[in-house]
Amino acid sequence: MSSGFPSPSLKLQWSKTNTIIQEEVEKLLKAKMIREVKFPRWLANVVVVQKKNGKWRVCVDYTNLNEACPKDPFPLPHIDSMMDATAGHEMLTFMDASAGFQQIQMEPSDQEDTAFMTPTGHIAIQQCHLA
Repeated sequence: MSSGFPSPSLKLQWSKTNTIIQEEVEKLLKAKMIREVKFPRWLANVVVVQKKNGKWRVCVDYTNLNEACPKDPFPLPHIDSMMDATAGHEMLTFMDASAGFQQIQMEPSDQEDTAFMTPTGHIAIQQCHLA
């Protein structure tokens, strides 16, 4: 018969997951890419996924927010189409998707819609941190 309490191994897993999430949150707060919010309209869940190299990636599941948002009739072009469009030009620059893309500022009125739950509070994104 179950006691209704999580098993010790499950508690250890939660503790490890919470530590991974908190370390990532502290890093992003220090870089001013995220901020704390008190009463957001939306709250997304955080998911921690182990990568092939054994390291952990912290992701935010925006499935519900995406379903509630109107569809964009002008989707972003595919990268191959963008590269083809540069053919014949004298000069070309590239944006580093893993570092430069993080510099894109979120519209202040949209920041609260990116809120997600952490073990210590609610966080909203100020700058896109997609890689």
